[in-house]
Amino acid sequence: MQKENLSQRTAETLQKMILKEHIYKYGEKLPNENDLSAELGVSRTTLREAISSLVAQGVLQIQRGRGTFVAQE
Repeated sequence: MQKENLSQRTAETLQKMILKEHIYKYGEKLPNENDLSAELGVSRTTLREAISSLVAQGVLQIQRGRGTFVAQE
């Protein structure tokens, strides 16, 4: 339950960085997992769960071999 809450909070933080703070803009590639997980202070596993949640919501897109991108508006 603790892990689920952390990945959910991480997803909310990432979503806020994209939609409200405009740190990552539409169409922009996110930093790699190692850098982003260090920046957010979470494990790569937690970050992956958060990204999966945001992909399901249509906020992010994963392009195999290229990376994770902010979905277009």
